[in-house]
Amino acid sequence: MVLKNKIAVITGGSKGIGKAIAESLARERAKLAICSRNEIAIMSAAKELNLIDDSVRVLFKRVDVKYEDEVRSFVNDVISEFGQIDYLINNAGTGDGGLLENISIEDYNNIIDTNLKGSYLMMKYVIPFMKVKKAGHIVNISSIAGDCGIPGASIYSASKAALSGLSLSLREELREHNIRLSVIKPGAVNTDIWGEFGNNFDKNKMIRPEDVGKTVLFILENSATCNFDEITIMPHSGILSE
Repeated sequence: MVLKNKIAVITGGSKGIGKAIAESLARERAKLAICSRNEIAIMSAAKELNLIDDSVRVLFKRVDVKYEDEVRSFVNDVISEFGQIDYLINNAGTGDGGLLENISIEDYNNIIDTNLKGSYLMMKYVIPFMKVKKAGHIVNISSIAGDCGIPGASIYSASKAALSGLSLSLREELREHNIRLSVIKPGAVNTDIWGEFGNNFDKNKMIRPEDVGKTVLFILENSATCNFDEITIMPHSGILSE
């Protein structure tokens, strides 16, 4: 087990893709630090992860990644508990659908701050610890929406395109420190986010959260010999299935 006793931080870990990633890593006996802005949900997820393997240690905390003080405190808690961070999976995300002229500035700020600023803040406070040990792997969960025009998802798409662009430059900055950075761009995944974009989609044709979890595991298990700069995962039927 390559990941056994490795320390993995996962944002948005209470449900959907984040929870599926945590479950994949728990089965390999990684030590987990998961966060979510929903306190009840993150407590429930932590209990379920312990049921996968009772030897797995899980640190959980309510964190809203938009806020620097909460991110800084969470990262410090992880270091206090485990002493290091081997993997960071930036998964926390949100989206509000609708035509651009109908998106409020409050919704705009929430999307950009969660999907882009949240990842920036997590990396800002985790990277210094990875540099000390001259090792680490960051996986940013972006979206195919950042590459393709999707009506009703303009701000969400912009946030994911920006995350991919941030990752491109940061990967080069981190190369000399033996820190890897990978980006996963899923197409439509069967999660609760689709309630924000309407209900005219066939979720049975979408990617499962478990598919993304397995992809993260594949990346991390092979990180000693190579780096997967970017992986796109698509439903067989295409980006969206109505």
